[in-house]
Amino acid sequence: MSRGIESITIKGFRSFREVRDFKLRDLNVIIGANGSGKSNFIQIFHMLSAMVNQGFAEYVRLRGGADNFLFNGPKETQKIEMTFDFLSFRGGQNSYSVKFIPTDDSEFLLSEFKRYGSSRWWNYGPSSAESRLPEQRYEMSEAFPEYHGVGYYVYDAIANWMVYHFHDTSSQLP
Repeated sequence: MSRGIESITIKGFRSFREVRDFKLRDLNVIIGANGSGKSNFIQIFHMLSAMVNQGFAEYVRLRGGADNFLFNGPKETQKIEMTFDFLSFRGGQNSYSVKFIPTDDSEFLLSEFKRYGSSRWWNYGPSSAESRLPEQRYEMSEAFPEYHGVGYYVYDAIANWMVYHFHDTSSQLP
């Protein structure tokens, strides 16, 4: 199992032009004013959950299509990029990176990459409409066959996320 997410980098997603190396812990509480991006940040984790459950294309379609996810729309943003770094129990870092490339029919093609530590990025395969994360859930390491590979740990971490989204809609301060 992966120990959990360590940091996230976001480019071109909804209200986030660019967020670099945002540190996270096992439990994170996001508090802020209305319109500050809290719901958009949480949507990232819901979107990744849809990806591990092979429901990404439907998730995008039900939320207005690909253009609705792009920072300031398609005229300003040509793709969304996200990178997630996870600490592993072996002490290294498993990383997952995904590029969301909008298509003419308002869907996305996903280009996915993985790496362990500071090694080079490995492509999951050709771009596709659904994530290849589920295909990686039983991956074994090529270098150390007795251990699971990066894809296993990334899938495991994302598949086990629990996201809670609370709204305070009260009109009075306590």
